[in-house]
Amino acid sequence: MLVLTEQKIARLLPDIRASIYRERHPISVFRFREGDFDSAEAVDYDASAWASFRLGDTWGGYDVVAWFRARVPIPAYLKSLPI
Repeated sequence: MLVLTEQKIARLLPDIRASIYRERHPISVFRFREGDFDSAEAVDYDASAWASFRLGDTWGGYDVVAWFRARVPIPAYLKSLPI
């Protein structure tokens, strides 16, 4: 079991803080589908047939597995920064 101590957190915190970017880039449309699908986490997975989902839409229920996918453009100035 991994137990994070205050010393470990203090050692990692500078790297974490350096990777926080406050700028927001809205994602207007997601793709959404309820259920568990093999390889849905893969970058090249084809979710084009999935339903569109926008902020404010409702989904799911208790104990529902759902996938959300979106293509997000990365601004040029962020491409060289660590994520």
